[in-house]
Amino acid sequence: MFPFTEAWAAEYLGGVISLLVFALGIPTLILQFAVPEELRTVSSRRLKWLRRISGVVSLIAASAALLFVWYIHPCSLPLDVIVPDSYTQYHVWPSVLVTVVVVVILVVWFFQTEEYRRDVVIRSLQKRCVRSIRSRGILAERFLSDLIYLGQQGNAGREKHQVLKAFDELAALLQDRPQYVGDGLADLVYGIETTMMGGEKTGELGNFLQAAGVLERIILRLQKPEFSAAPDTAIVLWTLERLGVASLDLGPERAALAILQVVASAAEGQDEARQFASERLFGIGRSALTDGQHFLVAVAALSKLEALAERRTPLRGEVAADLLGLLAHFWASGRTARRHAKSVLERMEELFDPSLLDRIRAAIEHQYRTAKFDTADKLGEMLEDLARHDGLPGS
Repeated sequence: MFPFTEAWAAEYLGGVISLLVFALGIPTLILQFAVPEELRTVSSRRLKWLRRISGVVSLIAASAALLFVWYIHPCSLPLDVIVPDSYTQYHVWPSVLVTVVVVVILVVWFFQTEEYRRDVVIRSLQKRCVRSIRSRGILAERFLSDLIYLGQQGNAGREKHQVLKAFDELAALLQDRPQYVGDGLADLVYGIETTMMGGEKTGELGNFLQAAGVLERIILRLQKPEFSAAPDTAIVLWTLERLGVASLDLGPERAALAILQVVASAAEGQDEARQFASERLFGIGRSALTDGQHFLVAVAALSKLEALAERRTPLRGEVAADLLGLLAHFWASGRTARRHAKSVLERMEELFDPSLLDRIRAAIEHQYRTAKFDTADKLGEMLEDLARHDGLPGS
C-alpha cells in the first residue's frame, strides 16, 4: 500500500461525497421530474421491494469501489520520489472501477424506471386483478382502486385508452365465470365512469366511444335469460346516461348518439331492462333539450323511445311516462319543437291506454313521485293545451 497523504484524503472525501450523491440522489431527482405523480403514487405502494433492493445494490457497489480505491489510493508523490513501474498501473484501476460502478448503478435504476412506465404499471395491476378473480372470484379492491386512480389522472387519449382496455378485459373475465349471476361489476363500472369524467382530465371523443363499447359488451353479456333484473344492468345504464350527458360538452354529437344506441340495445332484453333503458333515454333527451344546442341528440332519444313504446302496446306505465315526459319538454322548447311533439302524439295517440289525456295525468303523478318536478310542470302545460283544444290542436 502506498503512502497516505493529506491531499489524497481530501480528494478521496470529495470522491466519496460525489459518488454517493450521484448514486442515491440524481436518479431520484430524475424520477421526480420524468415520472408523473400518479405513477409515482401507485408505484410507491407496489415497488417498495425494488426501491430497497436498488438502494442496497447502489450502496454496496459504491462502498466496494471506494474501499478498493482507498486501498490502492494513487496519491500524488513528490517529484524526487522514485515511482515503481507497477504504481503507475494503479492509476488506471480506480477510474475503471468507478466507471463500472456508475454503469451498474445506472442499469439498476434503468430497470426501476421501466417499472414506472404507465403501460407496465397498468399491465401489472391488471394481472394482479386477474389472479384475484381466478382465485377468489372477485376483483382485488386495492389493485382496482389503483387502476381507477390511473384512469382518472391520465390524459385524454392513449393514457385513458390503456385503462379502459384493462377494464374491458377484466369485465369479460368476470362475466364469463360460471359463478357470475349478474352482480359484482359495480366497482368496475364506477371505474369506467371515473376514468372518463372523475376529475379535471375528462376523456376525448375516442375515449367516450371506447367507454360506450366497453359498456355495450357488458350489456350484451347481461342479456341472457338467467340475468333477468340483474343489478349490473341498472348500474351500467345509469353510467351510460351520465356519460351521454357529459359527452354533450364535447361538441361533436357522435359520442352521445353512440351511447343512445347502446341504451336502446339494452331495451331488447328483459322487461326490467326495458324500463331502465326507457328512463335513461328520457334523461339523455331531456338534458339535450335543456342544453338548447343538441336537438339532434334529443330527437334521436325521442325516436328510440317511440320505437320502445311501439313494442309495448297498449302504452302505459314507465315507458309511457318517459315518452310523454320527453314530449312535454319538446312541447315547451319552441314552435318547431312543439310541432315535432304534435306529430309524434298524432301518430301514437291510439296506442295510449285508456286515452292520451289519462296517460298524461298518470305521467304527471309519476314524474312528481320521482321528483322530476320540471317535467311534471311541462306535462301539466301540455295537458292544459290539449284539454283546451279538446285533443290535439290541428289534428
